[in-house]
Amino acid sequence: MRTPVAKPKFAAALVTSIAASMNEKAVQIQWTAQAEDVSEGFEVYRMVDQGIWEEIGFVSIAQDDEDRTEFSFSDNVTPMDRSRHTVYYRVGYDDKEGLHGWSQATVVRLTAPKKAE
Repeated sequence: MRTPVAKPKFAAALVTSIAASMNEKAVQIQWTAQAEDVSEGFEVYRMVDQGIWEEIGFVSIAQDDEDRTEFSFSDNVTPMDRSRHTVYYRVGYDDKEGLHGWSQATVVRLTAPKKAE
């Protein structure tokens, strides 16, 4: 007889959308979420190509921000970082019950900046 294995508990999906776009100096990550259910804020993660996820920032939520639903983070990338990499972003969060959750991942294809003529 097999012993039942407890399944890990995760927070509900509080991030309803996530997107990233690149401008001349940075990648802008934007997401919508139900902030009233998040304990302190959002961890922002990046993965380059098929590497490992690394935390690159934190967006905090103040008590008076609980009605807020739109959030953003700017990831400054140097020209060297932009040489044809595929970069993935996601946000993590802890809900008010202490469970951790993740957004879906979003992807940006970085390219080297155009040289001035």
